[in-house]
Amino acid sequence: MKTISYFFSFLILFPTLYSCAKETEISEKYELTIIDVSQFQNSTSRVASTTYNPLLSLPTYPNNGAFVTLQNWKNDEGINVNYPNTISPMMNNDYWTNYNIIEDMNIFTSAELNVINSLANDIQAGFSVQASVNNFQNDIQNLPYYAQKQNMFNAIANGLLMLDNAFPGQYFQNRNPCARATVGLVLAFAGLCVSGATVVGAAVGAAGFIWASAEMGNACKR
Repeated sequence: MKTISYFFSFLILFPTLYSCAKETEISEKYELTIIDVSQFQNSTSRVASTTYNPLLSLPTYPNNGAFVTLQNWKNDEGINVNYPNTISPMMNNDYWTNYNIIEDMNIFTSAELNVINSLANDIQAGFSVQASVNNFQNDIQNLPYYAQKQNMFNAIANGLLMLDNAFPGQYFQNRNPCARATVGLVLAFAGLCVSGATVVGAAVGAAGFIWASAEMGNACKR
């Protein structure tokens, strides 16, 4: 009789337990931590010196190879991010090549990649980076939440915003042909380089990676 009693007690409690589990699954949503990059311009604060100013030092390096340049810059400036050797070949790729590589690695779900592709479409269509990031933030709120993806999405948004602020008009203005490729690069960075980085380190690291890439150097720095 006790066994039957426990069984019926479980049946009574099960809907409640299931309901709570389901609520936990959908209760947390992505909230991007957006860095106000405009505050770093013409600022002598310590935050500016470690966040914005390192980007301005990028053009001073000689052309000794994009990946070597990137690693030298990261080490000299103390950027808190790791660039694995596996990302080096991706510096030469267009958007869809990097998109397909990341897709094959199963780093992001199909739904997450669709949202990232929408971001690329917005930027390529001529939306401002800020407007595109706003749409991106709205879109990711409809995705299932995974804590490990939070900083990846932060890196995508902040990397694009910081790059556009540090080098206005060079990457995204007037439907620049490299706009979509830029999103492919920040996607590669978010998938392979963000682990262990701070929000600020990931943002600066993403912008630096885009700048130093061979494709961006050839297609956009003119």
